Amino acid sequence: MHSLKALAPLAVLVVVGVGCAGMGGPDDETLIMGVVTDYVAAMDAGNVDGLMPLYSKDYSDERGTTYDGLRDRFDRMLPMLEQYDVEIDASEVVATVDGNTATAGPITMGAQGRSFSSNLLLSKEGGNWLITGSERNE
Repeated sequence: MHSLKALAPLAVLVVVGVGCAGMGGPDDETLIMGVVTDYVAAMDAGNVDGLMPLYSKDYSDERGTTYDGLRDRFDRMLPMLEQYDVEIDASEVVATVDGNTATAGPITMGAQGRSFSSNLLLSKEGGNWLITGSERNE
């Protein structure tokens, strides 16, 4: 099973945000951190059906993958995460909001002494924050 050391702090943020619902609801940063929490949990569980609702139909990334190609990509990628015991660490994620767009990162994936990190790019669509792209960090 993968390490989810990042979920505890994120879960606290989501609970705090939900607790603020009586005062106008959670702020954008809290909502975005909820997306990150759901993303990490679905990746860790190998749950493609849990990942797809997190993505905008307008998704595209630096490799040219669009929303229509995501399911196929996840179907190929997620079993490899399990096979190589990839750890996903979102413990240092910071959400930066600029109007109806945002960046959340870094999310680090690593196994066998190698790792990389990336940021999720998000847009607010119909009141919900959805992943519209990703960018790999140097």
